[in-house]
Amino acid sequence: MVEARHIRCNGAHILRASHAIRPGDVLTFAAAGGVQIIEILRLPGRRGPAAEAQAHYRKLDRFGQTAIAHPESLGQPEEENT
Repeated sequence: MVEARHIRCNGAHILRASHAIRPGDVLTFAAAGGVQIIEILRLPGRRGPAAEAQAHYRKLDRFGQTAIAHPESLGQPEEENT
C-alpha cells in the first residue's frame, strides 16, 4: 500500500514502509468498506492481538464518509463532549 501511495500521514503520502509515526498522527488509507481515517493515540510496547491494538488508535470518520465534515453538514447528530 505504501509503494502504491495509498497511505497518508497527516495529509502527506507516506513514501517508505519504515516511515515513523507518533501519537497524534492521523493516518488515512483505503480499507474494506471505504476510506479509514484514524488518529494514533499511543504506540504499543509489543505486537499483540487486534483487540489490544484497537486501544492504541481511534477512528475519526465515525459516519463512514470519505471526507471529514462537521456532523451537521452530514445530517447526523453531533456527539456531546464528556
